[in-house]
Amino acid sequence: MKNLQKFLVLMLAFAMVFGAFFSPLAVKAEETTAEEEVAEEEATEEVAEEEVAEEEAAEEEAAEEEAAEEEAAEEEAAEEAEEAEEEEVEETTLSAEEELAQLVELEDIAEEGEYTAMQAWTTSPANWNPHTYQTVDDGEIMGYLISSLVAFDYDFENGDFTTGYSIIPVMAAELPIDVTAEYAGQFNIPEDATEGYAHKYILRDTLQWEDGTPINADSYLYSVKELINPKMANHRADMLWSGAQVVYNAENYAKQGASAPMSLDKYAAMQGYESVDAFLEENADLPAQVNWAYSFGEMFADGEWLAEGFENAIVDAEFTLAEMKDVFMDKVHGDWGETEETAIEYFETETYVSYDYPEMDFSEVGFFKTGDLEFVVVKDKPLVGFDFYWNCRGYDLVYEPYYEAAKTETPGSDLVSSTYQTSVDNTMSYGPYRLVAFQDDKFFELIKNENWFGWDVPELAEQYEATRIYAQIVKQASTRYQMFLKGQLNSYGLQPEEAEEYRGSEFIYYTPGNFTGNLLLQSDMDALKGREEPGINKTILTIREFRQALSWSIDRSDYAITATAASVPGFGLLNSTYIADPETMTPYRDYDGAKETLLNVYGMEYGEGTDYPTLDDAYSAMTAYDLDAAKELFDVAYDKAIEQGLMTDGDVVTLTFSFGEDTESTQRTYNYLNENWKSAVEGTKLEGKLVIEYDPTAGANFAKNFRNGISDILIAGWSGASMDPFYLITAYLQDNYRYNLAWDPNAYTVEGTIDGETYELTPMEWWNAMMGLNPDLPFGKGQTTEENRIYILALIEAEILTDYHACPLYYSTTAALLSQRVEFFSYDFEYHPLKGYGHTIYNFDDLEWTNYIEEQGGFLDYH
Repeated sequence: MKNLQKFLVLMLAFAMVFGAFFSPLAVKAEETTAEEEVAEEEATEEVAEEEVAEEEAAEEEAAEEEAAEEEAAEEEAAEEAEEAEEEEVEETTLSAEEELAQLVELEDIAEEGEYTAMQAWTTSPANWNPHTYQTVDDGEIMGYLISSLVAFDYDFENGDFTTGYSIIPVMAAELPIDVTAEYAGQFNIPEDATEGYAHKYILRDTLQWEDGTPINADSYLYSVKELINPKMANHRADMLWSGAQVVYNAENYAKQGASAPMSLDKYAAMQGYESVDAFLEENADLPAQVNWAYSFGEMFADGEWLAEGFENAIVDAEFTLAEMKDVFMDKVHGDWGETEETAIEYFETETYVSYDYPEMDFSEVGFFKTGDLEFVVVKDKPLVGFDFYWNCRGYDLVYEPYYEAAKTETPGSDLVSSTYQTSVDNTMSYGPYRLVAFQDDKFFELIKNENWFGWDVPELAEQYEATRIYAQIVKQASTRYQMFLKGQLNSYGLQPEEAEEYRGSEFIYYTPGNFTGNLLLQSDMDALKGREEPGINKTILTIREFRQALSWSIDRSDYAITATAASVPGFGLLNSTYIADPETMTPYRDYDGAKETLLNVYGMEYGEGTDYPTLDDAYSAMTAYDLDAAKELFDVAYDKAIEQGLMTDGDVVTLTFSFGEDTESTQRTYNYLNENWKSAVEGTKLEGKLVIEYDPTAGANFAKNFRNGISDILIAGWSGASMDPFYLITAYLQDNYRYNLAWDPNAYTVEGTIDGETYELTPMEWWNAMMGLNPDLPFGKGQTTEENRIYILALIEAEILTDYHACPLYYSTTAALLSQRVEFFSYDFEYHPLKGYGHTIYNFDDLEWTNYIEEQGGFLDYH
């Protein structure tokens, strides 16, 4: 039985709330290796395809008109297009020397007293509008142009560096003031509430845009109102309701005028009824909606249950609510033997009513000003302490004149789109830098924003020593390497073949990341069968033992050494950078429950009579690699496939390994795993019958293709939310984020014991309980012990891992060389969970550095 309540989540690719402000912005220092850049792009990027489609359609129409006017012109245009395409191919295959020759060098712009951060990005940002930005690169350039209200900073005790943190006001004049008691009894705040629901922000009186226009409370009200403008349907609007922060009425305002299914229990409560029964006494004849596939796996129509003819979606049930209750009672209680109480619970949570979001004025939203430089934010759920500061998000500003001018009505729709902050002309900064030049796929340039308030605040100003940021789009790692050796970059992300060469260098540094590279395996029966041909089998992927064999046959340590520059073997969905207890900065993976989960997944025992006396001994020895067991599993899977009629003895299992683009790193990854699996099936019933195809053509559609069943194998995953692993795990559960839609976290129950009581809940129900979303199961933060929440998180992680549709391969760690020109603030201390290595400190200005390079003969030695 499935619980269909949906809890939307933020896109997790850019979830480090304050990272945009207090990261080492003077240089894109923690440059990932090419292999990890590809993996993280494939894990996080989304592309606005509508604009591309419109441009292509316009070009096609123009070409057709030209062809109609004169056939000769069409031929000429075709020839020119062919030549242009050849030139484009030539351009993308330039040697490192040729590519390097086209780039701007520091000496061309070097001036005394200037500190230019020369950067090399592999992809160009496209949209840095805080309401609609899509990619990691979009978010990073945006980070130069904005400032936050508050931020996390370093913590020192008696002058000594610690891995703790302090919280400082940034655009706010002081830390937010909890004013819950002033609004208790209003905005659905409980009468006796004293903290966590409402906070007042008091702004500095020196805030202004780059053109000198003052920033005040009205600036924030306008920006938030436009973020949730129902006619704009902004991509980032759900920051105000989908995570731990739920701003009062923000979702209702954004969705006003729309119709959407709402679960019966929630609908009844919204209408003011004390119970569903009370609601039904007056509304039993309302039409019911249901998802037949999720709730039953079959559809009831014309008095019988049908195995086909329905879709995996919420639809009109063709029953009244009263009739729908009878359907649930007959099926769940009558046929399945569940209790009447269980049947009623399923009916109330999995029956839907069409809800029309009412028209609403912005004054009804929990975001209002109390003075020219003051505003209050009211939330549906209380947030205190670290969680409150970590979730102060969604308030980034937009400049009203430019924002309004950039609005465009969408043809055939009531929606309005915006091109705000997609070019220099419509970009307005209120951060430490301002954009002065941008050429798509070529370069962009930022200089210090003279009107940034932070230059007068010493603890803020010292974070940004660079006076200019000049970023060029450089595709080839070999070109970036040459740039670095010539002194043109502050850092260089090493490739696997280079990491060993510099391993003993005093200039090498390692940066742990929160990205886990997962081997994703397709298991959708219909999708796989639909792409089979005579003699070609794919549906063996639906057999869990086959997926498990693919996973267990990989030596993750060897993979990390061979295919990455510095990453380490990955065993769990969440690595050691995920902090479960921010107050003590304790990583999730340090808890015994998190360790034991992985030992159980990979079949490792410890204790008396085993090879490992203690849990930590076994955990340290874990490899997730068992070739002998994998070979046995390949045979088991083959026999099951034959027995179930999925394949015949003469079939060849042909699987498509999809990548976003064709690069040295994607080829390296494919070649490693292809050879690995070819060797692994030797001596099994699949020997000579497993073919892995290399497909690097997915582009930005890598995730969409996999979710739609168009590819079979993908390496991807999720990053972000490093301070809230409980929240991040939902990316592996929710339909709109989960890569493998064939695994259903609502389809079955998992037994777990909390404080001596045993529960049988679906993985999704466990998550809801862990997040405090189920009042009957108080397992949310502050409702139970952290050990209990760790137990639930580990239980959910185990369920995902043991299905073997998402198999961790590596935890991202980058190896990079740091230029002799710079150093990091905390590099001599240690890597900080929140701050990384801190801001960049320059040892030379531009002119001094240019002269130094010349003295060294034009190239620098980092061995």
